Parts: sequence; structure tokens; C-alpha cells
Amino acid sequence: MIELDYNDQSQLIQLLTPLPVLLNPDGRVSVLEAALLQKLIPLMHLSGPSVVVIPLMIRELRVYGRVTYEHEALGRFLNTMKNYVGVTEQEFLDKLILKYKLMTPSMHVPLAIDWMLSTQDVSEKIIGENTLRPIAFLARGLEVSRAVVYIEVTTGEKSWSGTGFLIAPDILMTNHHVLPDASLLQSVTFRFNYQHTFQGQEELTEDYSVSDQPDYIANSELDYAVVRLASNPGNKWGYLPLSTQVPPKGSRVNIVQHPNGLPKQISIQNNFVKFANTTKLQYVTSTMPGSSGSPVFNNKWEVVALHRAGGLLSEEENGPLYYRNEGATIQAIIQTLPQNVVKVISDLN
Repeated sequence: MIELDYNDQSQLIQLLTPLPVLLNPDGRVSVLEAALLQKLIPLMHLSGPSVVVIPLMIRELRVYGRVTYEHEALGRFLNTMKNYVGVTEQEFLDKLILKYKLMTPSMHVPLAIDWMLSTQDVSEKIIGENTLRPIAFLARGLEVSRAVVYIEVTTGEKSWSGTGFLIAPDILMTNHHVLPDASLLQSVTFRFNYQHTFQGQEELTEDYSVSDQPDYIANSELDYAVVRLASNPGNKWGYLPLSTQVPPKGSRVNIVQHPNGLPKQISIQNNFVKFANTTKLQYVTSTMPGSSGSPVFNNKWEVVALHRAGGLLSEEENGPLYYRNEGATIQAIIQTLPQNVVKVISDLN
């Protein structure tokens, strides 16, 4: 446990308490995540006024101690807070980090910069929301993307494409309007790994078909269809974790998709939730026809919604229209699925 002397702790509390990023629980969580202290979040008191919470946070970080051989939890936190303060305050935080041997502090800019004619001390900063992510964020994104599949439907002279994803080794979810009728299933191709390498070369794909007993389940109101595939493709390509937690307005979502029937693509990070209730999620992001049936991920790479539409949409019936995309929440979908399917999903998640 780290023991700070009275003056150092008092100055630290005085510095941190009024900072905008620490005024609410979401901001406090974002700082802890940026400091790679996610595992401490459930152990800490993060709700309440700053004058109460900030001293508690400092105490809890002091008491927790080391997160690695070289890093104290408090050191990571103070080092991260340097992104939100001026040069003078950075120097104070560096002094604490070095004095109490909390970790090796990151480099800061020792001189004020005349940036956009500002008179404030400016260093490297987190501008707005912190969008920094561990590099493993990309690795996990690639991992879950394997379970996203291109769907091609051919019936008579008509054909169309969409996107789907595995929620179990042999169970696929997509939109009802992509697979509107069980009679079509024998003419559907489910193509995995339909994507390009970084150099633009086509990767080897693998096609699957429906099972002899496809167990087609559909809901036109929520616009979903669930079908069973042959040969358990999820054993090779994986399947996606589902979350019944509805992301709040202002949070970010990520969508893996086959837009316009093209090889797999991703719309990542610059995608904000604009409206959310228990049944639908509306967000600004990049999708195209063919993206229908795509998984909408939160930043934990859990599926929180099934993408289904885009255009001028209203939040409530007869309300004003907004140019957005929309998906049905996993929460609502789970509540309408048969219990045997829900049990399979629950056992896997």
C-alpha cells in the first residue's frame, strides 16, 4: 500500500476534484480503462459527487498496490491523468510518481504551446472522449469477425444478399427480410471468410447450407430470423457472444458487415448511439444495402443489436425523422426466442 504524506494528498485531491473528466461515473471509468485498470473498476466507488468520490478513488488505488512488478495502480492512474491537465499540473503528477516510485512516468511537453492562439498550457491531450484502445481491441475484432457470414439467396429469377452471424456452433441469426420464408432455405448459400487480404487479394471461402432440420424461427416485428446450419461451422469459425445490456446514448458501436454484397468490411469507432430503448437501437454509422443482418457490437465485442434498417427513422411513432441506422436489441430478441434456443445461447455465453 502507498502512503502519501498529508500535503501531497491534499494537493492531489485539490487538483483532481474539479477536472471535467472526473465529474461523472462514465468519465471516471474511461480514465481507469485508459490506464488499463479495468479489473479494478468493480472494486471501486465511482458514483457520487467528486468531492466525495475523488478522495475515495485515491485511497482505493493506494490500497490496491501493484498491478505489475513495475506499476502501482495509483501510478497508472496519475500517469493517465496527465492527459487532462496542463504542463504545470503534469510536473506535479510526475513528482508524485517519482517520489513514491509508482512507475516510470510518460514524457510530457515541458513548454506551453501556442495552439490555435490559446493562452492555456497545452500538451498532448485526449480530445473529447478517449478513443485510445489496447491493440488487442483489433485482435479481438478480427477474431469475432470470423463468425460473420455473407448470405446469398437465389429463388427463380430473383437473388439478393445480406449478412448474418453465428450465435452458436450451428445457429445463425440474420434479418427476417433477408430470409423471409422457410421455403427459401434450400436455395441459400452461407459463405464464410468472404473477404480480402490487406493487399486486396481474395481469401479462401467456405460455403455452408442449412441443416436437414433447419428449425427456422422468424419474427417480422423485430425483423430477425434464426436458422440451423449443417456441419457446425462455428466449430471452425467461432460464434459471437450476445449481450442483453442496451448501450446508452452517446456510446460507440462497431459493425462487421457485407455491404452491397462485397467482401467483409467493418465500420468502427466513429459510430455513436443516438437513441436506445429496450427494443431498438439507433446509431450513426456506415452501412449499405447488404449490411442487413449484421451484428452491432459494443466495445467489448459483444453483440448488442441486429442491424436491420437505415434512412429517415423516428425514435417514437409519429415523431420527428432522423437520418440514422437502426437495429433490434438483443435484449428484445432474446425475450421472444423459444426457450430451447435461449438455453443454448445462455450455456454458451
